[in-house]
Amino acid sequence: MSIAILKKGLFVVGLLLPIIGFSQSNYTIKGYGKGFKEGDKIFLLYRAPGKDVSTFDSSLVHNGYFEFKGNATTVIRAGLYRNANPMHADIIKDAINFYIEPGNINLKSTDTLRGSILSGTPLNNDFNILRQMLMPLVIERIKIRDVEELSAIEQKDTAMVAALLKRSQDVIARMNPINFAFIKKYPKSYVSLVALNELSTNKSLLHEVETVLPSLSDELKSDPLGKKITERILFAKKITVGMMAKEFSQSDVKGKTVKLADFKGKHVLVDFWASWCLPCRDENPNVIAAYQKYKEKGFTVLGVSLDDKMGKAAWLKAIKDDGLTWVQVSDLKGWKNEIAVLYGITFIPSNVLIDPTGKIIAKDLKGKFLNEKLKELFDN
Repeated sequence: MSIAILKKGLFVVGLLLPIIGFSQSNYTIKGYGKGFKEGDKIFLLYRAPGKDVSTFDSSLVHNGYFEFKGNATTVIRAGLYRNANPMHADIIKDAINFYIEPGNINLKSTDTLRGSILSGTPLNNDFNILRQMLMPLVIERIKIRDVEELSAIEQKDTAMVAALLKRSQDVIARMNPINFAFIKKYPKSYVSLVALNELSTNKSLLHEVETVLPSLSDELKSDPLGKKITERILFAKKITVGMMAKEFSQSDVKGKTVKLADFKGKHVLVDFWASWCLPCRDENPNVIAAYQKYKEKGFTVLGVSLDDKMGKAAWLKAIKDDGLTWVQVSDLKGWKNEIAVLYGITFIPSNVLIDPTGKIIAKDLKGKFLNEKLKELFDN
């Protein structure tokens, strides 16, 4: 999505590729909030393209105002956070994404930082239009509790967890048509390219992304981000529904070699995930529920982790903490996991459902869609 969701698992400051170089690189960020309190601390966080470390700064609110000054040689996506250091906070209650570019960037609000109206520079003017289009759904999403906010007892309530995930996923799904509408109306805006890139990380939307991409300006399509979208579309076509699954083997948590062929005769969900992937962890209770319901009917799950060698301990801990009782494999190469590359995996959580003959019959089944597909297979 192209707008801030103010919970750590979903509020992400995108690290954009450079799109414009400029000789005048000074910028000023001026914010005002009628609801801000004297001494409120505003944090600024961004990472310039090509830099290994993020730029981190802070400013105190005085008489409702705060200000930052700096310079940048390219356009950068950044985030502002009120009274929550984004480097350490688990829950971020008030924040906003915006674009750093030359000129005076203005934020004005009657209440929260996230409710600010952006103005002053071309990209922020465009981004503000999209933000206002999405804001009702953003507010609706904020009101839904995250799984991480539940108590340990509540997290064991699979029905409660599933209901929260469904509500959250439904709200996010309703944002997609709004993003596409904006892209079609503003095909020359880099904000549209960023929005389309984020939509392209959802494989279920790739067909529509592929349809919309040609409408963007030639400049945007030739931008590194535009080329990345094209590559993602082509990469995802490596595995399609109806084809026979590509054979693979990898080591499980005890070092034993596991082959896809070992699962022939069953419906197997090859589930790509990682311990550091919060959406993956949020989806795990749904996969567990499906596994428990249908494992006696010939359904199983094979987990493929995109953790790396440094994350092996976290991977093993996540398996235990999340109660994942099915077979787990990994070569601990992160995004270069050989199975993920073979299957064209560009984002997680992601999965493929393979029938007993080895044919792929579905891809990227999450939430209710996984349950509906399994019900179709086993309950009819």
